[in-house]
Amino acid sequence: MLTEYQYAGKGKVDIEHIDPSAIFPGKGVVRQIQVVTDEPLLVVDYEGRNKTVKASEMAEIDQSGMALGEGPRVAAFKGEQAITGAMIDLVEGKKKTLGYVLGHKEPPLTEAA
Repeated sequence: MLTEYQYAGKGKVDIEHIDPSAIFPGKGVVRQIQVVTDEPLLVVDYEGRNKTVKASEMAEIDQSGMALGEGPRVAAFKGEQAITGAMIDLVEGKKKTLGYVLGHKEPPLTEAA
């Protein structure tokens, strides 16, 4: 799928495979991103900003067959949405805004849920 992004990007998308356990003195990405998970992930980098997309965000896994000796299976693939969303967030560079409605019996923001 990454190759398709690269093709559609017409030279604007580069793909680089990085082993985070290795030391790459010349690679800024490895020095700037702290990987705090053993889960495979994709790092989308644009003009010094980056977003990570974890493998768990790219698919819904059905494990219901595990009790019957079957392996897990992909129930829904969400990788395209997750990767495209990360790319759009970085390219547009817009800050996220969170709205909170008050006055309709909502608990105050300072109250623990």
